[in-house]
Amino acid sequence: MDIRVKILDAAVQVFMRFGVGRTRMGDIAEQAGLVRQTLYTVYKNKDEILRATILHVAERSLEELQNDWSEQDHLTDHLESYYQRAIYPSYAVISASPEARDMVGGYNEVGQQAVEEAQDSKIQAWVDVLTAKAVSEPDILARYIVLGSLGLRDLAGSKEDLEVLLAVHKRAVVELAAL
Repeated sequence: MDIRVKILDAAVQVFMRFGVGRTRMGDIAEQAGLVRQTLYTVYKNKDEILRATILHVAERSLEELQNDWSEQDHLTDHLESYYQRAIYPSYAVISASPEARDMVGGYNEVGQQAVEEAQDSKIQAWVDVLTAKAVSEPDILARYIVLGSLGLRDLAGSKEDLEVLLAVHKRAVVELAAL
């Protein structure tokens, strides 16, 4: 396994357990089975690791999502895959560990920029899907899909509530796509 991936996978686990603010570089090194000096050789500081971790998780999620999409024809299937790959897992992580919100939300300016980059890559993936389906104004609808579903995730009071909200979101997207 690539040392960077090993570090980033360890960082995810440690950030989820302790939160970004309370995590030390030594915690990440220990979780990765490395000495701190090796960690510092790869990443200068915790901000670099936070940024790389957020982008790594987002890229992995997007790859899985695009693999799903390559086998699907219908917008409703694309939406369901998106919810299953991007929204429900992050809701589950946040619900299980309040410390996880640090990483999902970006924690600081560096992390927030990484979250925005990750969102932009998902928006662009949706623009590509919607353009291929000849949907009018694909850029606006793509932003609505990504940002709207994230807002619903953050405001849902329970998994059941999230399921209901996403069902309404899906109907709205399908109707908007048909205009």
